Amino acid sequence: MPLLPGRLLVSPDSRAQCRRHHETDQRDPQEYGQSRDWSAFNSQVECLTKQMARAFSKDKVSISLPSLRADMFSVSLAENVGEVKKNGFTFAPEAGSVRMRKFINKNISNEELFQAIETAYRQGWNLIKLYFMIGLPTETSDDIRELVDLIREVGRIGRKFKGGKNLNASIGTFVPKSFTPFQWDRFEDLQVINERLNYLKATVRFPFARLKWHDPKECFIEGVLSRGDRRVGQALLKAYQLGCRFDGWDEMFNYDLWMKAFEESGVDPHFYNRDIGLDEVLPWDFINIGVSKKFLLKERERSYQQVQTYDCKWGDCRGCGIPGNYADIKLASQPEQAVEEKLVHLTLPAPAVSGTEFSEKPVAQPPSGDRRLTIPKSDPASGLVDAPLSAKPYVLHYTKKGPARFLSHLNIMKLIEQAMIRADLRLRFTEGFNPHPKFATSPAIPLGMTSQSEYIQLEAYGELPENLLARMNEYLPEGLVIQSIVPFESKGKWSVTQPLRVTYKARIEGSTGGETPAVGELLGRANDLINHLCDHYKGNDFWCSSRDHERIVDLWIQSERPLEIGFTLSVNPDSGALMKPRDFLEQVLLCPPDLAKKCLIAKESVHFTTAGRENHELTVS
Repeated sequence: MPLLPGRLLVSPDSRAQCRRHHETDQRDPQEYGQSRDWSAFNSQVECLTKQMARAFSKDKVSISLPSLRADMFSVSLAENVGEVKKNGFTFAPEAGSVRMRKFINKNISNEELFQAIETAYRQGWNLIKLYFMIGLPTETSDDIRELVDLIREVGRIGRKFKGGKNLNASIGTFVPKSFTPFQWDRFEDLQVINERLNYLKATVRFPFARLKWHDPKECFIEGVLSRGDRRVGQALLKAYQLGCRFDGWDEMFNYDLWMKAFEESGVDPHFYNRDIGLDEVLPWDFINIGVSKKFLLKERERSYQQVQTYDCKWGDCRGCGIPGNYADIKLASQPEQAVEEKLVHLTLPAPAVSGTEFSEKPVAQPPSGDRRLTIPKSDPASGLVDAPLSAKPYVLHYTKKGPARFLSHLNIMKLIEQAMIRADLRLRFTEGFNPHPKFATSPAIPLGMTSQSEYIQLEAYGELPENLLARMNEYLPEGLVIQSIVPFESKGKWSVTQPLRVTYKARIEGSTGGETPAVGELLGRANDLINHLCDHYKGNDFWCSSRDHERIVDLWIQSERPLEIGFTLSVNPDSGALMKPRDFLEQVLLCPPDLAKKCLIAKESVHFTTAGRENHELTVS
């Protein structure tokens, strides 16, 4: 693992980039992440994360670091990253033994790693993720046993603290890559890899630890592709022609199919996963990346001698071969002191207490794009007191049609949340480790169903922004449309989660009434049930094949060609459950399952309970 000279942005530059990104980003504006190399080798990561947390925490924007070096982790860094929410921390020791970490030039002691993990646990993190590799050159069984001991020690550290402290250990297989000091080393034999992996599966059975691993056969194919020459391209094309698709998914990866592709194209995969001679011409030698082959050979020799190569960002040049006069390389300096960022705040009026009367002062308008809220501090002389900012409840009505019907309920909630934030709607968030908007939604509908009546109850600060609907719909995909957002007085009850009745329409495309026997029988049973319901409304008893016949409020035939049936169902007063429309078709109308799958079901309207009493269809416009 050679350490090459870095080109580091200083904190003001990075902070300015994040601010511009926060104001103009079209993706998820609730989390900023840094690349692994940036977070692992930037000398000012602690200073920058502190300033980013200070600038964006009021907008509930969190900071995410993919993986960290244990020797760069600190209490201050943990506090900065966990300012808004605490995700799992990821450390990459790469190897379980100190000897192997020295071999790959990652000189981190077990004490440094344990200290970093204990710091994270103490600061409130409940999940730590560790990434290891097996199959490294010179690895032995003793190194694998030390990996198990390391995981066991992490569990002992976690028992010092209250609450469940967990560990995810991810095991990868070493794959030699081009332009690295180990590009000449072989991919370990699959039998050896499987033996070591099976040992880890059998021994890492601790209640606090979860073991995950990559398929060694998939890594074997990766090794062929990473060091292959132009002949491997023929095998790659043959694998595609044989049906290899989405091989990154475990359920789609077919090792035998890949081996068949190699055989039919005349390529020996083991040839590319062997030990390569140090004087052998490599397929990628004609590519100049700036780092010399001589330097990589020297680094490989230092690894086998366990001689450390120090980071050249501190000014100690290792002679890797990067051309030029180093004008574009910025050597690291000591982290700069955090400078208070001049943030523009929106000052909201605080009530002046005078008996039972309240007076307000004008609100200072923020510049365009600022969404921060600040409550003025107490000032006894002026009569100002601290008061919590109250959020107003609103109900949002949206429709789901066309291609949007294939979006899941969670995906839709995330899309609408992002659209609200981009449209400058100041949402109220929950408190705790993982803040999220205070949403209450009408019950989720099955995937593939369209709906005219979907609702979200939310809380927001201040008045609604101008042109809110148009701005939100601009960010939403086709078929997902916000119809209205209106104030909603619920007296603290989330009534949109309590539907009383729901009306649906089921349409069978291509049906021609009684011409198809199954459709004709369905139409006949629907007409019979309509007649029985009419008698039931007159006080007569009737028999139904379903025990939920009392949940049927109304039933009618919208059209016969094509067949379209409308029906209204009510909830079970005992359980509060609502019959699913497909269950109604199959259990009440005795529709064959194959025919029921062809029905296009649409949700037309919903009736709710409001403030303890029934409310007719909730209409917002």
